[in-house]
Amino acid sequence: MARMKSQEERTIGLDDRSIRARLYVPMSEESNALVIYFHGGSFVTGDLDTHEWLCRRLASDTKMRFLAIDYRLAPEHPYPAGADDCEAAALWLLEHHPDTRLTIGGDSAGAHLAVVSLLRLRDRHGISPRAFAAANLVFGAYDLTGTPSRRLWGERELVLSSPVMDW
Repeated sequence: MARMKSQEERTIGLDDRSIRARLYVPMSEESNALVIYFHGGSFVTGDLDTHEWLCRRLASDTKMRFLAIDYRLAPEHPYPAGADDCEAAALWLLEHHPDTRLTIGGDSAGAHLAVVSLLRLRDRHGISPRAFAAANLVFGAYDLTGTPSRRLWGERELVLSSPVMDW
């Protein structure tokens, strides 16, 4: 597992709730850059622990700090709870770290939530997506109605089958 200079549990305090987060600072941090990262897991699984190895590896390889967000999951917290948490965390980061070069991203469901956050920040708060230096979107689920590849491969037991995605 990639070594970190530090790894810290954080809390983003909002008016109506708190959001857990974990900050990864790599050994050879080279800039004032930070990635806000939303984990994958089909909107129902995954958390800070399941994606720790990935965040540590990405922080180490990119030499950037990573702030992983522990958003609320379905079915206990139906949509849009997770999207609300990701939007709020991104907005909080922009407001509290204006001099930091920010990237937004995630994998799978997390990539979807990163895009939703960008669109909500633009539409609800008037914040340009250019407030972020980049978006790192890894195999995001953007078309939940079914892409051509899902129609072709969805019944096979690869990573996620169509029945699992439908669930």
